[in-house]
Amino acid sequence: MTDREEFENHKRELIKHNLETIRFLSNKKKPEREYCVCVTFLRCLGIDFSVAKLVSVTQRQNPPDVIFREARFEICDSFDKVRKPHDEARARVERSKRLRAVEDLDVPFKFRSPVAYSEVHGYVTDELTKKTLR
Repeated sequence: MTDREEFENHKRELIKHNLETIRFLSNKKKPEREYCVCVTFLRCLGIDFSVAKLVSVTQRQNPPDVIFREARFEICDSFDKVRKPHDEARARVERSKRLRAVEDLDVPFKFRSPVAYSEVHGYVTDELTKKTLR
């Protein structure tokens, strides 16, 4: 395989990955995202479980979103006010389509420093308070 062919394959994979990201962020995939959040949460807590024991509730009008044993999870997306994940993924698709050479792949890495527990706790508490007041 030539370098050019390898580059074109990589470019196609970048576009495919970003289109999958857009689809995953769509309303149609919301139950799947909520399910993934619960799986990740339980794994981070070190809870031994089978994914078959998680039930994704598909009736959108009735909480909870996911059921696990006695727990009922209601998932809420929350992004920085300036972040728009769909727009970011669409922009990556467009940038990927315009790639002409390997050198164009140089995308700066945006390092985000770790967030302190107290900051996360405060943020989650604020968000939950807003939810209960609705």
